[in-house]
Amino acid sequence: MAHPPLLLLEHVNLNVSDPDLARKFYVEGLGGKLNLVGTNDRQVHINLGFSQFHLPFKLSVKNREPVQSSQIWAGHLELTTCEELSELSKRLQENFAASSCSNVSVEEEYDDELTSWSSQSRKDTESSRLKALHVQCPYGNKFIVSKASEESLGARDLSRLASGSDRLISMPSAIHMCKYGSAKHIASFYTQILRCSVTLEEADAQRQSGARCVVHFGGLPPNYPQCAEQSLIYYEQEEAPESITKAYDTSEVSKYHICVYMSSQDAYQAAFRRAQTAGLLYINERFQGGPPEFASSDTWKVAESCGQFRVKDLSCPVTGTASIFVTIMASKWDPM
Repeated sequence: MAHPPLLLLEHVNLNVSDPDLARKFYVEGLGGKLNLVGTNDRQVHINLGFSQFHLPFKLSVKNREPVQSSQIWAGHLELTTCEELSELSKRLQENFAASSCSNVSVEEEYDDELTSWSSQSRKDTESSRLKALHVQCPYGNKFIVSKASEESLGARDLSRLASGSDRLISMPSAIHMCKYGSAKHIASFYTQILRCSVTLEEADAQRQSGARCVVHFGGLPPNYPQCAEQSLIYYEQEEAPESITKAYDTSEVSKYHICVYMSSQDAYQAAFRRAQTAGLLYINERFQGGPPEFASSDTWKVAESCGQFRVKDLSCPVTGTASIFVTIMASKWDPM
């Protein structure tokens, strides 16, 4: 029996060292919407359709230590926008190219090549052929931004997030590198613990590409057509460092997490029980003492009341192989 897709890749959490710069890039640059309810003196929340970026600039709820090292996603994140890509590229250049944000860069993807900011000849004459923007943020995170389809534009209007959405519409894919040989173990975690729809694509020697574990999303109710079809992709890369397996425990830059929504209360409870039995529940001390919906759960009573639990080690339940450490924050879907 095939497993159902997860509902939603709800947020990606990336610590930032400078909240003002983060706001400037994600709001004034990319066109995300500042969530005024989630944003406070510890973190910035940015809306894009049904999904969010959580950008803490204080390490822990209790001690409020300032973030020193901004986190960098080991791969790239795909985003969609409702505005013309040429306008987005122009705005990013105007806001960041001549500033002190030397890490910000944009490459324009056409049918035949990538063109950087330094090549101006194609901008006016070939904007209609512009397929995507390859953007690097001030902290080194990489995004591929494309124009949203007509079918997905409803994500901006149907989202229930406080403050709504602006020009950024969705996060179709999050792509994360992993070591060769680990994609099958990551797939085992998702199929056996979360019991969700996964496709394991074998390595292709001819294309010189490693295996890929593709976690599928798209289980939102019927009145959300094509607004939140997403994928979380772990792809084997030769350049993935040996340390990536333990990066969460050894590097502050890699201590990020994602939040996924389960399809129902029953699916959520069953996933919690399996994670608990496998010894995979994770207590993140940084979030202890704050709102329960952002804390950690070690018992079903807590998980039921706060609506989330955390898993850090994406390990194979059968072999115990630790494939990669990326904290998964699993939450139940709340239709209201």
